[in-house]
Amino acid sequence: MGALVSLLLLLPSSMAVSQEPVRFGEPDATAAEPRGSIDGIRVLRGGALLVADGAESRLIRYSNDLATAAVLGREGQGPDEYRQPDGLFALPGDSTLMTDLGNGRIAVLDPDGTIVRTEPIAREGADGSFMLVLPRGTDAEGGIWFTTRTGPGMRLEDSAQVRRLDSGTGEIESIARLAPPPMSRSTSGGGDRQEERVMPIPFGPEDDWAVGPGGLAVVRAEPYRVDRVRPDGEVVLGPEIDWDPVSVKRADQEEWLDALSGGLMVMVTEENGVRNTNFRRGGRPSGMDLDSFEWPDTKPAFAPRSTRVDFAGRVWVRRYVQAGEPHLYDVIGPDGRVAGQVELPPGRRLLGFARDYVYLSRTDELDFQWLERYPEPTVSTGS
Repeated sequence: MGALVSLLLLLPSSMAVSQEPVRFGEPDATAAEPRGSIDGIRVLRGGALLVADGAESRLIRYSNDLATAAVLGREGQGPDEYRQPDGLFALPGDSTLMTDLGNGRIAVLDPDGTIVRTEPIAREGADGSFMLVLPRGTDAEGGIWFTTRTGPGMRLEDSAQVRRLDSGTGEIESIARLAPPPMSRSTSGGGDRQEERVMPIPFGPEDDWAVGPGGLAVVRAEPYRVDRVRPDGEVVLGPEIDWDPVSVKRADQEEWLDALSGGLMVMVTEENGVRNTNFRRGGRPSGMDLDSFEWPDTKPAFAPRSTRVDFAGRVWVRRYVQAGEPHLYDVIGPDGRVAGQVELPPGRRLLGFARDYVYLSRTDELDFQWLERYPEPTVSTGS
């Protein structure tokens, strides 16, 4: 990825999509057994699939038809072990990058799933800044993409940055700036026992992003549009996309709070100049209920941290809908225009893509998650 800006292209505004959304048919493959959670997937060369189950602290390799599964490695703190595996991302040579939340590190796996190298997630810069390298994506050259918002002294900056870590040289490059999620901050205690809590504001508009074929896609919240940063550094500003606000009702409040309970918790403690960082997915902070927040009347255009890029380079942006309704995605072509919409089957969540396939998860009445593979629905690629 080259310099941040080389050329700006302005496109005319985009009209709202009026046609009916495309819907999935039946899955052509379903895993024989459910998982406690599906926190990351990675499609290997040949079609086999790696799945990270953080709830059961297992890394599983599925056959390409999902009929058989084998657990790889073992749980532990050793250099070739993992605890609470999370995101999985492709690296060159059919290797895989795995986020190991329980051990606070990222790990590189060889094509057989063996850990060959690890690095810490939490890092400190020369200026005293505190940085978390929590991968959100990788590119064909092995670059690791992540977001930061902290500056010197763990201060929250006014904007977040999308950054790329060169895994070969260790150099970190800032690629784009984002409007971060609006937060509330509260402080309790004093002296050596001071605690600061940073919490999101419900349904606050925030930018999102994903990286894939065609480079970086930045989904802007205000106004709603998709900008592209191409691999040569050229920036293309997408047209504004029309959308209708969705009202916030009590069911929507409960759904938002449930989603927050399943999110990533980062706990940082500092004692006698020594900083410790712990990561955990799932679990609601104590003392939090619906009355703990001020709720807006409407939702923004899209849900945060849900954008994906498929093999054709199209950007899938999950639109906000009423609580309980199936997930709805705008599929946006390389010109920034909405090519169409795709509605997931009820109770499904988008996990990722393979060539010609889409992987979804289904949550059953016992909260187990079932992995499903679907033929990719036909959506126009746009102009």
